[in-house]
Amino acid sequence: MLTPDNSMHTTHHDLDIKPIPESVLYINEPGIAGDFCGREISDLDDAQWLVKTDETLDKASWHAKQPPDHIRVFIPLDLSKKTILAYFRAVLACFGYANEENEAVFSSAIDQVVTRLEIYDQVWLTREVSSNHIVIKHHGNEPKRRHSQHASEIAGIIVDELFHLGIDGCTAECFPYETVDMLCMEYNFEMPAW
Repeated sequence: MLTPDNSMHTTHHDLDIKPIPESVLYINEPGIAGDFCGREISDLDDAQWLVKTDETLDKASWHAKQPPDHIRVFIPLDLSKKTILAYFRAVLACFGYANEENEAVFSSAIDQVVTRLEIYDQVWLTREVSSNHIVIKHHGNEPKRRHSQHASEIAGIIVDELFHLGIDGCTAECFPYETVDMLCMEYNFEMPAW
């Protein structure tokens, strides 16, 4: 669905993807990069570096409070099947098994993977719809859930690996169960029998 400013409104992120970007997509959402980029797992004392939180949702106020010498740098974040799955597997390798002690930070790190997948999905769905002249039909006020073939494949891999994490010695209360269930519902996969 196009908004009045010709940006594509989707269920997860507002992306300016009209016209469809061929090489670079600008998203003013620096939190999706996290603090993982460029760091070796062996250099870290604990996994807290994977999660970067911003305590304020008011970005204008946040920028106004920065010192005069503050510089915002936009770091490219390449999204592809290979990079999303590499980041996902690095998170899994860092945490190992989910337990009550690491459940919150582990879940937050996987949420960053899902955010990357959502952005990748939205761009690819737009490309697929535009190139095939497909009309997305709406049911009432809710658009029908559609996902790109590219992202659905990645989501299936993530669900499968998180499912195995959940049945192989996981002692956490909610994670990865809720994440797997959410992805299964979103991508219309068969719900696992926990």
